[in-house]
Amino acid sequence: MKTIPFAFSLTALLLTGAAAKAGEFSDYDTNKDGQISKAEFAAQAASLPPAVAMGPGKAALVPEPEAKPEKSGWIAWLERDFQIRESFFTQEQAVNPAKLSWTKAKGEPSFYQLDAAVLWQPTFLTSGTTIGSKSLSWFIRPSFEAHVSTETGASQDQLTYRVPLTLNLTHGGAGMLAGMDTPGATPAKRFITVHTLLVSPTYQTDRHNATRTLEAEIFYTPTIPSLAMGVRQPLFGTDWLHLLWRPYAGVELGEYLERDATTKLALERSVSRFVARAEAEVLFGERFAVTGSYVLRRELQDAERTFHYGEVSGILLLDTVLPASEEEQPHFTAGVTYKRGQDAPEFEDVDVVTAWLGVRF
Repeated sequence: MKTIPFAFSLTALLLTGAAAKAGEFSDYDTNKDGQISKAEFAAQAASLPPAVAMGPGKAALVPEPEAKPEKSGWIAWLERDFQIRESFFTQEQAVNPAKLSWTKAKGEPSFYQLDAAVLWQPTFLTSGTTIGSKSLSWFIRPSFEAHVSTETGASQDQLTYRVPLTLNLTHGGAGMLAGMDTPGATPAKRFITVHTLLVSPTYQTDRHNATRTLEAEIFYTPTIPSLAMGVRQPLFGTDWLHLLWRPYAGVELGEYLERDATTKLALERSVSRFVARAEAEVLFGERFAVTGSYVLRRELQDAERTFHYGEVSGILLLDTVLPASEEEQPHFTAGVTYKRGQDAPEFEDVDVVTAWLGVRF
């Protein structure tokens, strides 16, 4: 097996930006400012075994990290190769889970509702490089997402397939690692620490109405630690109240195919929309969170057509793990969600409250 130097591993960590798991990032970034200073690096290095040589003719400057024991079992397999959460846009540090609800009204048939996304994260589709003073990383995570209901005439019934390419541009590059060898060196403070671009071929369908959409989704989002944007931050100086949120801005471009309700003929038209969306979460201690999301879609070909959709959830964490502290995520949750607005692809009006059980890996 080819050995990867620890310095390169650190580079990969910095490159991945928003893609890095919370534990991998927070082990070094103890003050949660999105930068790894000399002091933070030295503090972490002090807890590791003695330094090892980094190659022929190079001094042993960086210690080899202590290998963590490999997990085993089906939960470890899921954590390693897949992510299961509510949406493709749910942040990795967030607790928002995949949700399954069951509803039974008196005199009416029962029905189920599912909000879930499964992301495959193959390691062979991840890479990065250093370009001057900047670092560029990329990865591809194919995903399947479902927001469906077995209720007759349900207003939200979508299946989405994505093959998204994520590009992260991080300031620092080789200079950041060089600073680690210089006593007292500290990376320059930056307002935006990572620029992220998402480019995703997307296929979306509505099962009930035989509607199909083939799109290219293009989104930009920055990581701004001082605003808790992409990096979880404590609020008001407390250690029990934390904020994490991320905005996206971009476009949806493609072709839309639907069937005429009267003639049953297929009708095809182009799709071009400006899209602004945001995901947010406030974590209260170790047991409770409030999450929300909002999407605005504005037709570029018809400026009068604008669609709004939002969700807000109260979540009870059934696990005892605090997701802001370690690599672990709370796997099992329960909560209540309110949905309101017009969601793709049919943009029918959604106005529903559901109680659910959730799972997150």
